[in-house]
Amino acid sequence: RWNQLSMITKWESGYILKIYIGADFVPTDINRILFENGDMHSIIGTQLYNMLCEADLNVFNLEVPLTDNDTSIDKFGHNLKSPTKTINGYKALEPLFLTLANNHSLDQGVEGLTTTLNLLKQHKIAHAGAGANLKEAKKPFIFEKDNVRIGFYLCTENEFTIATCHTMGANPFDVLESFDEVKVLKAQCDYVIVLYHGSKEFYRYPSPMLQRYCRKFVDSGANLVICQHNHCVGSREDYQGGTIIYGQGNFIFNSDFYVNHQEFVKDAILVTVDVTKDDFVVSELPIRRTDNGTRLATEVEAAETLKAYRKRSEEIKDPHFVIQAYKDFADTHVKRYLREFLGRSFIVRAINALVGRKLVELILGNTSYLAIQNYLECEAHHELFLRGVKNINKK
Repeated sequence: RWNQLSMITKWESGYILKIYIGADFVPTDINRILFENGDMHSIIGTQLYNMLCEADLNVFNLEVPLTDNDTSIDKFGHNLKSPTKTINGYKALEPLFLTLANNHSLDQGVEGLTTTLNLLKQHKIAHAGAGANLKEAKKPFIFEKDNVRIGFYLCTENEFTIATCHTMGANPFDVLESFDEVKVLKAQCDYVIVLYHGSKEFYRYPSPMLQRYCRKFVDSGANLVICQHNHCVGSREDYQGGTIIYGQGNFIFNSDFYVNHQEFVKDAILVTVDVTKDDFVVSELPIRRTDNGTRLATEVEAAETLKAYRKRSEEIKDPHFVIQAYKDFADTHVKRYLREFLGRSFIVRAINALVGRKLVELILGNTSYLAIQNYLECEAHHELFLRGVKNINKK
């Protein structure tokens, strides 16, 4: 399972279905013209292009609204957008299924998501994970060929782009609903793949809670769970007959956002699913970022990626490691979070400069830290605090 796939066709190997799954797929100014011209040979290289064209299905996360208008919503983080003409690049990778359950689908508001959905329908590109309301966004995608049915369940962590009962957006992960929805889907299909758009950017291991969620998806019937969004190759867990992949890196997302994270975004993996009448085999195919997009990794590069991936996958077999690694990671981020509680105003920045140390260290004492922990950890406090902040943002 750890070896890079050979170029044997599915017919020679006895496979009925071959599916390639990639993560974030975003045109940027670096390759926009190539996308608009449908020139995927120049973006991903001829060898990878030919492989994808021979697949039964290619699955990618459409991490950007396709629209020609700027109708950005108010949010924390970047608002992405790509011209409608870039649809030509996506079409070049048919047979194609694009997932929309992510934290950028609603970046350009209702107009941007509506334009995207209409464009995909117009070009007959299969898609799911977002819609006019929560009911529409929840709908899974079922791929069927040669009497094999594979269901895809798509959800994203709760950020600024989620759907509600009455508003447009992406399907949010719901601890009270999502696992049951996977059970329902499994009853209709031979196999189920869950694409969970979540986890922390540039972290290669699961958090303790994320691991519990992903294992619960497997317990609910998923054969494969892939966590996307972290923009780096993570680790793999084989659990109770299912496979969990905690991060596969970007497929194509050449952005200046990553100028300080080159080591994380230099490589990625395509997840390959080979289905026979009796088996469901998950493998990893390493790819490397290029100036224009991505390409197949060389043999040496693939060995490097998989060696590190295999090492991390061994490490997370130890539950103590998962807990300690996350504690260490949290130590590097906690003060940034606390600074947001104090605000980004000019006054706060000026005081920081005057006192020669961070305001968070000057103002917050032990009681404040305990209060913040309580507000975020206790369900009642968390819900009330979040509702209050949302009210302020709407004002």
